[in-house]
Amino acid sequence: MTEAGSTVPRRQLGRQTKALRVAAGYTAEIAADELGWSRHKIWRIETGRVAPTKSDVIALSQLYHADEQTSDLLVTLAGEAKAKNWWHAYGDALPSWFVPFMDLESTASDMRSYDAELVPGLLQTPDYCFAICRASTNDSTEDIEKRVALRMRRQDLLTREEPSAPHVSMILNEAVLRRAVGDRRAMRKQLEHVIECTDLPNVDVRVFPFSMGQHAAMASSFVILEFPDRQDPGVVYLESYIGGLYLDRAKDLTRYNFVMRDLECRALDRLQSRDFIQAAVKEM
Repeated sequence: MTEAGSTVPRRQLGRQTKALRVAAGYTAEIAADELGWSRHKIWRIETGRVAPTKSDVIALSQLYHADEQTSDLLVTLAGEAKAKNWWHAYGDALPSWFVPFMDLESTASDMRSYDAELVPGLLQTPDYCFAICRASTNDSTEDIEKRVALRMRRQDLLTREEPSAPHVSMILNEAVLRRAVGDRRAMRKQLEHVIECTDLPNVDVRVFPFSMGQHAAMASSFVILEFPDRQDPGVVYLESYIGGLYLDRAKDLTRYNFVMRDLECRALDRLQSRDFIQAAVKEM
């Protein structure tokens, strides 16, 4: 379980405090003893599980003999880590396990994904999104409308100017195009919207047709997120009905990058994919 607030600054702060500790020659146990903290608290800060207070950061900086510039940077990161983002205003419409993904998505510079069943949330139309939520939950119409509004607001990410919009590369299984969600009009409108989104310079949508047979991603859909600071490790996100799984170990990233390369090598190219989707629209 992670603390609410901004995930990326927490991770950056954790990496930097760990580097300072190592450079100062302290083990986590000794640092905890010196500060009167538990070893677990040091671990939670260094792994980005918790956002430390300003006083915690100052205490760490003093113990590790950080210079004034570094200390100020850590205090700034601590403040950013505690900050609430716009999506917190949606309350119960946003599951707690999805909050870290919203933060990662908002700060990513590159996102690559494979979707086996559904149009990705960043490309969904309101009608398509509503139909999905209605089919997968027993929530009230009012609650579903809040979730739809949240998803539509997320899509501002694709056209934002500051910071620059991320580059988004999506591979869609052919089933995404063939499975009717909502009525025929809603599905046709959804596919047309996907085509429109491919006009954005930072959006790349490709189709993986049935004719390609088996592939490395048959186990699940996934998203790989990468960040402007290349020292900040990428994250693989997997989602189920009851929660999200965040993977950032090197071996996990290596595995999913291998899977993504397999899909990228065999999927239709951008123009072929656009033609494929247009053909699917005509069949609606």
